[in-house]
Amino acid sequence: MKTVSYLFILSLVLFSSCKKTEKKPECKIKAISADSLEIEGRWRLMKSTRISMFSGELLVIDYSCSAIVYEFTREGQLSITANNDEDLLPRSHPLKTGIYSYDVLPGENNPDSSKYYSSLVIENKKNQIIISSEQLIVSESHRDGPELLFYRVE
Repeated sequence: MKTVSYLFILSLVLFSSCKKTEKKPECKIKAISADSLEIEGRWRLMKSTRISMFSGELLVIDYSCSAIVYEFTREGQLSITANNDEDLLPRSHPLKTGIYSYDVLPGENNPDSSKYYSSLVIENKKNQIIISSEQLIVSESHRDGPELLFYRVE
């Protein structure tokens, strides 16, 4: 009985010390650097990150090979495309391909002015965003949703 208890405790220690490492994107996409911190332009979805409500595990979905593009216009329209293939967007993705209205609420630059922190409203849903010259992060974590990482493209 003691041997079984020791083996059980040892296996718990071994398995609890295992740590998942975050993988780098599968497909290499070069982000384009912009002069301003504006959201207007084309952004390619690279990955989605969320914490599982059941296990507490970090769940990362790599979208780098999927060619899912968000295009924001100055007129307040967001167009989402995905290689004309709806199946590229899983059920967990917050939006499907199509055209949506959006608004960026006033925010603030961080002290070194390399990032802009604000809120993005898409179809009346408010998300926190961080914009840099090459990357956009859209966070729905306040609604137990994903954090989406985009690269500025074309």
